[in-house]
Formats: sequence, C-alpha cells, structure tokens
Amino acid sequence: MGASPKLIPLGYAFSDISVEMPKRSINFTDAMCKPWLGRWHRKETRVSLTSTQVGAIGENLLVNAVMKATDGRMSPFQPLADDDGLDVLFFDKLTGNSVAIQLKCRTRTLINRRTGKRGNRVHFQVRQATFNEARRAYLVAGLINPELTEFIVTWFIPMEHLPRIGLDIDGKWVIRPSKSASSTDRFFEYRCDTINELARRIVRACDANAGDSVLITKDATEEEDAPSLA
Repeated sequence: MGASPKLIPLGYAFSDISVEMPKRSINFTDAMCKPWLGRWHRKETRVSLTSTQVGAIGENLLVNAVMKATDGRMSPFQPLADDDGLDVLFFDKLTGNSVAIQLKCRTRTLINRRTGKRGNRVHFQVRQATFNEARRAYLVAGLINPELTEFIVTWFIPMEHLPRIGLDIDGKWVIRPSKSASSTDRFFEYRCDTINELARRIVRACDANAGDSVLITKDATEEEDAPSLA
C-alpha cells in the first residue's frame, strides 16, 4: 500500500509550508492561468501617430481655424492628387482670388545639444522635387501642441523665399525657426503668433493681385485689429 497522506495541522499557516512539486509538473501559469486571466496577461502595444497622420490632423486644424477666423470668407479646397506638394487651396469668396499652401507640421522641437533637452528650434523640410519657385504658393510651417488641438505658432513663407532663407540638404530645403516669442532670427518676419494673424496674412495674400507671391509682414497684419476679416 502507498504511504498515507500527511494532514496539515490547522494551526499552521500555508506560507510556512513548502511543497516540493514533481519535476515534470505542468506550468500552470503559462498553460492554464493566462487563458483564464485574459486581458490582464496580454502584452500592451503602444502605437504612435505617423507623420502622415499628424499632417492630416494639421490640415484639419488649419482649414477649420482659418474658416472660423475669417467668418467663412476663405473657403478651403484640397487636391485629389498632391503630386505638386500642395495641401490646401484657400479661395477668397469676396475677391475670387486664391492662395495655394503647402503645410508642414511638427509636434516637437529639436533637442538642444548642450542641455540634452527639447529646445526652441523647430525642424521643417520641403522636398525640392515638389518645389516650384515660379509658382505663387506659400509654405505654412506649424508647431502643434502635444494634445494635437491647436497650433502653438506658425510661419507663413512664400515658397520662392526658401532658397534664400533655407538650407540645401539632401535635395530638401530645410528651415529651423525658433518658437521663442523673443526670437529675432531670420524667420521672425514670417512668424504668426496666433491663428488670427495667420488668417489675416492669407487674406492679404489673396487681396494682392500681383503675379508673384508677396511677403505679408507683421507690421501689415498688426494694422488690422478687427476680429472679423470679411
């Protein structure tokens, strides 16, 4: 006959008892517990937004903000094919003019090499393959807040100015403006601290009937203090 099972005295705590498992024991944790525990044992996979998705969010932020800031005067259109690098076309209902815009968005600034932390410089690049200096178009470079709900700051730049103010790196025009409100870098005159200021510049670009892109400066936009642009 086999050995009689040993009974555990009631006064003993289970933590005081060590039970030696057989060498060929079943791995209960892997084979049995995980299916029962379900979602608590699933590996969580973090998914980040792609640059294309951030760009789509930026386009919606831009068109919604400009339509609202201009009381509907500026009507946005998007091309079915963006082979030319243009993302949005704003049509002015009052003048019948329009302005073509290529939008570049960022959600983070560059890392400062001295401090190792995020600084004030924002990196934007435009492929020269889609660049056309003779075309009347503008670059809107925007820094979006971490919540992806609004622009922190934007820059409204005539495309024809890029070869003069940008760096020629690997077939791209690269600009790195500062988000600091006190900055007086080469991009200062293109800077828009509010979406209303950006909307005013877009309207004034439509008002200009010249064949070439025009630079709308801060002084020109600050003259217009009325909330409505219609």
